[in-house]
Amino acid sequence: FCTSIIDVVVGTPQALESALTKQIGFEFDYAIFDEVHSLNNFDGSALQRLIRAMPSTCRYLALSATIGNSTDLQRWFETIVGKGGIELVQHKARFINLQRHVWTSAKNDTHENANVEEDGVLHQLHPCVSLTTDYLASREYQKSDLAMTPVDSYNLYKALDTICDGEESAIKTGKLKPKKFFDDDPTKRITLDQANDYADKLKDALVELAKTNKVLCDKVLASLGPGAKAKSIKQLTSQAEVDTEAEKVNAIITASAASTSSASLAELFFHLK
Repeated sequence: FCTSIIDVVVGTPQALESALTKQIGFEFDYAIFDEVHSLNNFDGSALQRLIRAMPSTCRYLALSATIGNSTDLQRWFETIVGKGGIELVQHKARFINLQRHVWTSAKNDTHENANVEEDGVLHQLHPCVSLTTDYLASREYQKSDLAMTPVDSYNLYKALDTICDGEESAIKTGKLKPKKFFDDDPTKRITLDQANDYADKLKDALVELAKTNKVLCDKVLASLGPGAKAKSIKQLTSQAEVDTEAEKVNAIITASAASTSSASLAELFFHLK
């Protein structure tokens, strides 16, 4: 958008680098670099050159929701503008948590050529399927920020309650029952902060289970996979069987990603309709 008074240019790093170099130049008063974590992606080199090409008078804002080492990024920017020239602002929570989904074969076909475009099912994808019991019990997990929607939290509660029910040395889920946690008031509205607090308590319980009972924790994680049933997972008697279920979850997700990578958003929307 360009007028005699103001120029606004929007684009991907590579496209902007080419267009600005040939036509407009880099004399901007303000620049916004969204998804700045893409510095490490395939077009990261173009983004780096764009950042370095901006004049010293240009103020800019760099945004990302997925950077874990933000202070390192701050120091990198200061190699360009000078030490102390970058203000780091961190937020630990989203205004709304995203509900993840995965499009899988209706028959849970784990083969990479599964025809999920023609014969598929949309499943909610629980963020905990990316975890392992060993990671949950490690110090590294304590630094992680695993966001869950209220639906994710409720599904984790149901998995914990089902798998741990009647088991010795398991965590007690009674205090995590939603009606008890949020008080027995059907008219009470639950805020996002309260939902996040509930999610944190559930994650604490999951960490405790990972440290005290690996087999049960493995079962909980396996039961959160697309199409998995907690009651069936609970009946597994050996670690090998649980490991097999976990491998199935990973294979299903991998096959889904491989099979739908070439599908357009319009094609996916058509299948959902």
